[in-house]
Amino acid sequence: MPFVHIRSLPFDPPLDVPAIVRRVNCDLSDVLGIPADHITVTWELVAPGHYSVGGRTEYTQPPDSHPILVEIQVPDSTPSDTVHRVMAFIADALVERTRVQPENVFVGVRLLRSGQIMDLGRVVHW
Repeated sequence: MPFVHIRSLPFDPPLDVPAIVRRVNCDLSDVLGIPADHITVTWELVAPGHYSVGGRTEYTQPPDSHPILVEIQVPDSTPSDTVHRVMAFIADALVERTRVQPENVFVGVRLLRSGQIMDLGRVVHW
């Protein structure tokens, strides 16, 4: 049930973001051995000029600054090695499909606790 939320500045030249999120979804399904419909991947573009690092704003995604930001949400019962595999897979997939350097992808994980999410109209426990 991982949720992967990606944010970046627009790319120049533009990337086929819909194709990338579909591919990441399907490939992550293979990596984890779970159906793709149990995985959600989103990608939001930060408005040009609305992202500052070190006091410098950018209008398109640089390869070496203003990291692509990734938040992965998984149940807190997910084994650490699985979390690390997902983090590495997402970072590698973004480096491969964009023109950013490996050091320019920031990945954070949010562990979701049993009883503190609602899905399909009900509170979920595991």
